[in-house]
Amino acid sequence: MIALRLRHFAQVSIAAAVMVGALGSAAVDAATLNVNVSARGN
Repeated sequence: MIALRLRHFAQVSIAAAVMVGALGSAAVDAATLNVNVSARGN
């Protein structure tokens, strides 16, 4: 029972980490795009 709970917790943690990583990289991509557009505009 405890082992199953630990495994479930690990899976949820991994899923959360993957989601945060994806959001983070998307934010970085957006920031990079904004900087490039600003540099080109000026």
